[in-house]
Amino acid sequence: MTTVTIIVDIVLCLALLFVLWRVGRGLNPAAPATGSSSKTVSRSSVKTSGALKGVLRSSVTRKRGSDANDQSPDCYKEVISLAAQGLPRDAIARKLGITAGEINLVLDLDQSKHDER
Repeated sequence: MTTVTIIVDIVLCLALLFVLWRVGRGLNPAAPATGSSSKTVSRSSVKTSGALKGVLRSSVTRKRGSDANDQSPDCYKEVISLAAQGLPRDAIARKLGITAGEINLVLDLDQSKHDER
């Protein structure tokens, strides 16, 4: 009976080692032999991010049109003027058709310019 118990214990230990080995391989899968699939994923991610940048640039350009540079100095002076009259920043953005972030930037830059003097 002791010989049977020892054989059963050895078989169970081997089975346990096999299960632990399989679980370990499942958690840390081996890298592909050539590594080509990871390079493919990286290249496709880079291509996708580049394409997204292009789409964002073109949408901003289309939204603002060609008059973006033409309206900058006058528009920014008007932002400062309307803010000095007490108009809220979101109302200035709606009135002039520019983003609230741009309004904040213009007013913060104007404030820092006056703080330096």
